[in-house]
Amino acid sequence: YRCHGCMGEPLFCTHCCRTAHSCMPLHRISQWTGEFFKDTSLTKIGLEIHLGHAGEPCPGLTDEWYNTDDEDNHLTEGPWVPLVNDP
Repeated sequence: YRCHGCMGEPLFCTHCCRTAHSCMPLHRISQWTGEFFKDTSLTKIGLEIHLGHAGEPCPGLTDEWYNTDDEDNHLTEGPWVPLVNDP
């Protein structure tokens, strides 16, 4: 991966790109295809930024939260906030 936001546009492996950008999530990256660099995103290589809880995932978030088969689905009550994984 090449980062267009870092000085000198350095090259990274996937792991190092995620690690280096954990504090710089707005940088733009591109991936070498074998012929050219194609635009991609930090989200697509697995970067997750957790706001709050000291940078860790919310301890209240469980697999139950994702269960859509529940007939008594309490998630549909109240305001719905959509989750966006990739712009």
